Order: sequence, then C-alpha cells, then structure tokens
Amino acid sequence: LGEKGASSVVEQMERDLGFAGKSSSPSPEEESAATVKLSAERYVVEGEIGVGGMGRVLNVYDQDLRRRVAMKVLRDDTRDPRTIRRFFEEAQATGQLEHPNIAPVYDLGIDKAHGIYFTMKLVRGRNLREILRDLSVGREETRRHFTRTRLLQILQQVAMGIHFAHVRGVVHRDLKPDNVMVGDFGEVLVMDWGLAKIVDRSLDIDFHRDPAEPIHSTRRESGEHTISGTISGTPNYMSPEQARGWTDEIDQRTDIFGLGALLYEILTYHPPYEGKGAREVIAKAGACQITPPHIRAPRNAVPASLEEICLKALSASKEARYQDAMAFHEAIQVFLDGTLEAERRKEEAAQLTRQGKEKVREYRKLADVEDKLRLQAQEAAATLRFHDPPERKSAAWRVEEEAAQVRRQRFQAFSEATSLLH
Repeated sequence: LGEKGASSVVEQMERDLGFAGKSSSPSPEEESAATVKLSAERYVVEGEIGVGGMGRVLNVYDQDLRRRVAMKVLRDDTRDPRTIRRFFEEAQATGQLEHPNIAPVYDLGIDKAHGIYFTMKLVRGRNLREILRDLSVGREETRRHFTRTRLLQILQQVAMGIHFAHVRGVVHRDLKPDNVMVGDFGEVLVMDWGLAKIVDRSLDIDFHRDPAEPIHSTRRESGEHTISGTISGTPNYMSPEQARGWTDEIDQRTDIFGLGALLYEILTYHPPYEGKGAREVIAKAGACQITPPHIRAPRNAVPASLEEICLKALSASKEARYQDAMAFHEAIQVFLDGTLEAERRKEEAAQLTRQGKEKVREYRKLADVEDKLRLQAQEAAATLRFHDPPERKSAAWRVEEEAAQVRRQRFQAFSEATSLLH
C-alpha cells in the first residue's frame, strides 16, 4: 500500500467503525456496542494472549468453524497509515508462507470492535523463552522433556521454516526465543513476522533448492518499506548489519545470525548480547562483541563442535556465516549424528564392561570351586595305597577330573573377561 492506499484503508476503517467525521475516540458506550456486535458475528473474544510492539494477540472463538484461533489486532496507539500498511504486509506475507513450521494465517479483515485484524493458528504450548528460563533455574520436569538433543531438533525445525521463507523471498529479521512456539503435541512454529522484509529474489536468495513462487504483497520496493539507518529487531539478538542500521545489507544471512543467536541461548541460557540499556546492547551488537559460549556458561559443558557451529553462524561478516538455513540445519544434524554415534558407542562400551565384570566374577567363583575340588582330591588320594583296587581309586579320580574341567572353564572365563575389558 502507498500512502494514499493506506489512508484509504484508514478512512474505510473509520466509516466501518462509525467514527468518520469525529475528532475524538469512540465513547465507552460505542466501544461496548462494537464488542457486542463482534460477539454476535463470527469471532467471540475470550481473552488476551499477549501485547507486542504494534499489536495485541487475542484468544477468540470462531463461531463459524467452532474452533479457537489467535487474532492479531493493532493497538489503539499504533493505528497510523504506516503501521496499518506493515500490518497488512505481515498478514499477506505470512499467509503465503505455507509450511509446517510457520503459523498459518486463516483470515484477514476489519471489524467494528478492533479494526483491522487477521486470525491464525492458536498454538497450545510454550515459547522457547519459557522453556529456556525453566532450564536455567533447573526445573527437573523441563530438563526431562527438553534435553539438549531435543532443543537442537527444535532449532532444526525453526531452520526449516526459515529456509522455506528465504526461498520464497522473505527474511524474518526478528528471530528470538519469544518468537518460537513449541506446541503440546510436538509442533514447532516460527511466529511474529511483523518485521519481515521481502527481498529481491534475483539479488539475495539462492533458489537452486526450490523453484517456489515468490511472495506477493501490497508492498512496493521503494523507500517506504525500509529506511537506511533505521534499526529494526530486538537488540539482544541483532546482527551487526541490523544494529548499524544498514538495511540495504539485510538478507537471508541476517536470519542465519538469528539462528545462531537462538543456538547461543540454548547453549548458555543467555542472549548473545546483554547490557544495562538498549543503547549499550545495540553498541555491542554493532561491534559483534560476543563472548564464546563455553566462557559465558562454563557449567553447561558446551561441546566444542557445537560452539564452532554457533560462532560461525554469529560471524560479524555475512560471508563467513552459513550461506543458507539448510547449511545451518545440516551442520546441526552432523553434530547430532556424531552425538548419537558417541552415545551408541558409550552404551556399547558400558555393556561390554558389564559383561566383562560378570566374567571376572565367574572366574573368581570357578577358582574357588577348583581349589575346593583339588583339596578334596588331595585328601582322597592321601588315604589310598598303591595296590588299592581301581574301584577304590575311582572316587578320587572323578574329583580330579571335575577339578580339571572347572580349571578349563576358569581359563575360558579369564579369556572372555580379558577380551571384553580391553
């Protein structure tokens, strides 16, 4: 939408809401009437899920389809033409990103209670921020459900969704734990595409993996959609190009930095940058001052190979990062494959050790039995004379043969124990 188009949307909203020609906000009676009207129509508001920079997310009941969905609406103090235009763009871009790891958009419209809105899947679960917070304070139940391997698999699903968006020509620009939802049934969804940038496919994206169609929206590639020198994103997770306001430099590798920032917090329970205020944090982000994970969280036993993946994704230079989200995904997979192989070998070694120790115990038991049998044979032989008949000597001979058999079994147990324990 251009300025004229956005203004038309605002005027249409005012006419629909019955506020045209009024200089003041609607009265409480008018707001109540609008809410009643909304309840009588398709969506019934049941509560508020959260509030963001420009919008609110409501829990609403869809009376037509008889299901609960999330409804995103603009905050009352952000209904200017520019914000409305960006709101439309978020809905249009997200609605065309049909992927299992991106929350689907169901509906876009205007109602008298909340103005412009769009509805999307209501995810029942927790965001990654809440999960990592519980892990940082040692909550046992969360530790059981969200091992490091599970967290890395969640991150891989985020990377898959981001890669799909990149192939369609969209950069998220605000990857952080708050924007990753983990559903109660294993779903992983990348949320909040409000800062998404639609990039020029021919310049920024390598499409050899997927010939998907680009995203279309009402946005026009002009100075309206990005302003050089403007900082967009969350300071604690910003790439250097974002923190410096180099919006022309933002491309899919900016999101690779975001994936690295997520990995950093998985490893350390801290974002890449922290400070006393936004200015200090942005300065660190602009300089890419990142403490290595093993130093930031020495008690977390960060694997060196995983830290290497993390720091590569967090490189100050875009060229030094992974060049696409699939490469990041594959690097994590190589680590996981190696971890699983190491765990398999560790379990195999533990099993061999258990078997070896069992053979050692068997060896010692057989040694005791052999000693007793040989003592019995010696005692029996001491009572015999040279000229005694074979019938009398046979008992001692049987004991000696039994002792010899136990000795052979003992040697076999010793051989097996040695093989298992070495």
